[in-house]
Amino acid sequence: MKIAYIVNPVAGSGRSWSVWQRLVARHPELERDAVVTQGPHDAERLAQEAADKGYEAVVAVGGDGTLHEVLNGALQSRRTPAVGVIPAGTGNDFARSATLPRDPERAYQVCRLGRAEPIDVGLVNGRAFINVAGFGFDAAVAEEVIRRSVEGGKSGSGAIPYLLAVFNQLRTFRPRELRIEVDGHAETSRVLFGAVGNGSTYGGGMKICPHAKVDDGVLDLLIGGDLGPFETLINLAKVFRGSHVHHPKCRYQKAWKVVVDGDPSVRVHADGQLMGALPVTVEVRPRAIRFLMSPEFTPTPAAAAGGESRQLRLDA
Repeated sequence: MKIAYIVNPVAGSGRSWSVWQRLVARHPELERDAVVTQGPHDAERLAQEAADKGYEAVVAVGGDGTLHEVLNGALQSRRTPAVGVIPAGTGNDFARSATLPRDPERAYQVCRLGRAEPIDVGLVNGRAFINVAGFGFDAAVAEEVIRRSVEGGKSGSGAIPYLLAVFNQLRTFRPRELRIEVDGHAETSRVLFGAVGNGSTYGGGMKICPHAKVDDGVLDLLIGGDLGPFETLINLAKVFRGSHVHHPKCRYQKAWKVVVDGDPSVRVHADGQLMGALPVTVEVRPRAIRFLMSPEFTPTPAAAAGGESRQLRLDA
C-alpha cells in the first residue's frame, strides 16, 4: 500500500515534530512520501492532493485536529483513500477510541501493515468528523484549549490542558435554553453541554460517550442538563470512568441525527476544532471511510454482519 504522511510540526505544542524526527531517524524512507504542513487547513489540502496523486492511504502525524483535516481532505478527493494516524498531539483521543497504539513506533507499524477497516464518519453541518462533536460548555472548553495552544503555552499533554480549561470555564459558563431534536423527536430544556460521539473519549481520555463504537453505524449522544458548577465539578471525576452517564441530569442514548437550535452564542466543535455556533445538525454516515487499524481491532458485530455501507465524498 502506497502511503502519504501528512506531518503537522506544531501539533502537541511541537511534540509532533520531535516524534516525526525520531521516526525518520529509524526509517529514513519515510521522508520520500511525507509532506509538512505550514499552517491551518494545510493538512486537508495536502491529504486531498496526495489521494489525487494515487496514494492509497493518507496518514496524519499529529493530533485529533490534524486527523480531522486529513479525513476531510481524503473525503474530498476524486478517490477515497484509507486514513491512518500516528498520534502526536495533545489528547490523541481517536487513537484511544479506536484502540490504536499511541506509541509512535507501534502506530507506524500499524499504518505500514495497512489493515484498512470500514468505520463510520459523523457530519457537523455537512463537515466530516471522526471522533466527538459537541456544543455548549464542551465547545467553550475546546475553544480555550485551542487558544492556549496558539498562544504557545506548554500546558501539558493528555487531559491536563482540558482540565485547566474546564476549571476556567466553570467560573462563567451557565446552561442555556436549547431545542434538541433527536431522530425527529424534539424537546426544549436548559442544557449545559452536549456531546455526540462516533468515538468514546475526548479531552485526553475522558470517556464522554463510553459505549460509542467507531463502526456500529450510529452515534452516541450525551446531554448534560441544568448542571451547576459544583455538580459539574463533582461529575468530572466520573467522566474518566464513564459513570457520569448515570447522573439524573444527564441523558445518554443512540442517535442517527441530532439537530440543536437556540442561543446563537453557543459554540460548536468537532474533533476539538471550532465549527461555528448554533444551529447545528449532526448525523452519521455509516462505514464511510476505511481506517488503518491494528490487528487487535475487532469489528462491531452489526457492521461485520454487513450493515449499511455508504462511501461518502464531500464536495471540495
